Amino acid sequence: MIDSFGNLLTNIHSECLPGIVHKKCVVQCVGHQSVGICATYSERPVDNFIALLGSSGRLELAIVCGDASKVLDAHTGDPVIISWE
Repeated sequence: MIDSFGNLLTNIHSECLPGIVHKKCVVQCVGHQSVGICATYSERPVDNFIALLGSSGRLELAIVCGDASKVLDAHTGDPVIISWE
């Protein structure tokens, strides 16, 4: 799903990712990747692609101060890949 800010809301719930913020992971979607899961948008500079757990308890993909759906040309149903180092 894409929210009104252009953030990509996944169907990956936080309970599927126990302790994810403390683990080294890479989140990929349509050719972009984020290393680690941010706790807030302000952890990375403007225009960076980030992954974070949103208020809905689901993994969200975003562009800091931008529209991820437009920047990534992402659509509902695009795969999200999470890998751990």
